[in-house]
Amino acid sequence: MRPRTPFHERDENAGWLIVLIAIALLVLITLTLDRSTHSGVALSSLILYAGYIALASTLLLHRRRHAKRIENAQWALCPTCGYDLRTLPQRGACPECGRTYSRDAVRRFWINKYSDPGT
Repeated sequence: MRPRTPFHERDENAGWLIVLIAIALLVLITLTLDRSTHSGVALSSLILYAGYIALASTLLLHRRRHAKRIENAQWALCPTCGYDLRTLPQRGACPECGRTYSRDAVRRFWINKYSDPGT
């Protein structure tokens, strides 16, 4: 059985989606170009720009949805499995994955993750 991706890395795995869509766009552009007359250049450019806009929109919506879920849970989701820790004591072990936690440390983790524009 394959190990689960930690909850805090799930939105980061969208990078593979970028790679796959970029490859598909390049293949599509290659197929639309007629090398002898250069017709299809405008269509290829349109496909490329539309693809990148769709990709960027998808990634932004995914990230916002992920951040909203964490915020709605008052920043108290286990970073490893996403279990809601609000009803549990301030310190303990996550009943889902066993990771030890402190609610303050979990809150700081999520706030730092979503306040840093580089992540």
